Amino acid sequence: MVEELNDLISNGLDMHGENVAVKLLAIVADTPARSFVKGVTSHIGYRSCLKCAIEGEPSIKNDAYPGHRKVYTPLLDILFFDIVEDICVADRMHLIDLGGIKRLLLGWRDGTMGIKRWTEKQCEQISEAFQKVLKPLEVHRKQRHLKYLSHWKASECAFFLHYASFVIIKDHLPVEVYKHFMLLFCAITLFSSTVHKSKWHVAGQLLNKFVENFPNVYGRQYMTSNFHNLQHIYDEMLRFGSLSLISTYPFENHLQFLKRLLRSGWKSLEQAINRLAELDEFKMPK
Repeated sequence: MVEELNDLISNGLDMHGENVAVKLLAIVADTPARSFVKGVTSHIGYRSCLKCAIEGEPSIKNDAYPGHRKVYTPLLDILFFDIVEDICVADRMHLIDLGGIKRLLLGWRDGTMGIKRWTEKQCEQISEAFQKVLKPLEVHRKQRHLKYLSHWKASECAFFLHYASFVIIKDHLPVEVYKHFMLLFCAITLFSSTVHKSKWHVAGQLLNKFVENFPNVYGRQYMTSNFHNLQHIYDEMLRFGSLSLISTYPFENHLQFLKRLLRSGWKSLEQAINRLAELDEFKMPK
């Protein structure tokens, strides 16, 4: 892949008599996949951040590796590609909606983040209010009760964040916890659209404050790599644009199409290639 990509970068791609320039702008993936393609320590390891030199604290029950890079990766040979800056950590789906919002909701509901858990009555009140929120046209999934929180999709977490959270949870969290959450809410709202680009520097400051105060609000033991990586969003927004431009949502949605190409688990790659070739032939103008 690297050899073919470098050839395209060097020579361009001839299409309809024109030479089109080719450049790899970014690699967008979830956290385990990023660590795999870079050949570095996974997100649960020591010195595992893909963007900075902050060191985590090794657990007594787990081995801590002294180095960050584990194996050589051919991505280092891609022309004009920065393996640190061009592999994104600010993936909206995994970093924020699943890794941040869902983690916070589970912690608040179950009391697993150092604060008192919500009672059954509170869960009923929050769920009832959430299910009454009117959905915009772009939201197709029906809101679900908090008892199904473990099964919520990323889009449900995003909908809760933007359209319900700041009102519904206000009376069910300690004042300090709610104010801390509002730092995240305001920052992600600003980063979600280029309309607010003039305020992105403010959003970056809000996320830095959120990460800085996180140990005081919940405890250092609950600071995961997802919460740590929030402070790297601002730099990636300046480099790539709004959160929607470096999100894995489109790729996750396309997975269903790829799965439907397969008839069994036998030689899945060959099956997918054959079905795609058949589709290309079917769509080719006569």
